[in-house]
Amino acid sequence: MKNLLRQNEMRLEHLNERSVTRPSVSSGFGKVPKKFFGDSSKDMYTLSLRLQLDENIWCCKVLCESKLWKKYKLPFEVLICVPQLFSYTRDTIWILMILIMFSNLLIPNCTLACELSIAWSLDKLRPLIFPAFLIARHEAKRQREQRGRKKRNRKATYFKEISADSDSRYSRETDEYFHQLYAQWN
Repeated sequence: MKNLLRQNEMRLEHLNERSVTRPSVSSGFGKVPKKFFGDSSKDMYTLSLRLQLDENIWCCKVLCESKLWKKYKLPFEVLICVPQLFSYTRDTIWILMILIMFSNLLIPNCTLACELSIAWSLDKLRPLIFPAFLIARHEAKRQREQRGRKKRNRKATYFKEISADSDSRYSRETDEYFHQLYAQWN
């Protein structure tokens, strides 16, 4: 997930640089003066790509923050769920049966944990898992930790704070994009 996040950030950075330095041929505004339509970064195709990449980056960050996704979870499940089938004898067959029974009980629980972690990362499904006051407490704690990290680092962050079910993650470009779409269809 972190590799996907890094790749999406690099693609977005490349697309931002490309759209600012070179106008796209697909924009159709090649012969019209720049002052009439603004700069080339308002090209609708690159704008929609940048918006999609921005959403992908946001979703990747939210999924990376999920506490149930651990680095060693999958190898641990493989070791438990796939017993050693190659070295058993008549005397140790009962150990194999116990391992199979244990893995049959463990797989639905791990699946449920994965589903809950994905549901926790999506804002609209959180109230189905936990009460609202627990979610508010978790969000407040996360915001305090982020503020503490910002104070320690003393660096400006590129991404704004995102609260649940808010439109704060949408930028000015998003408003322009939807305004252009609305103007096209009306």
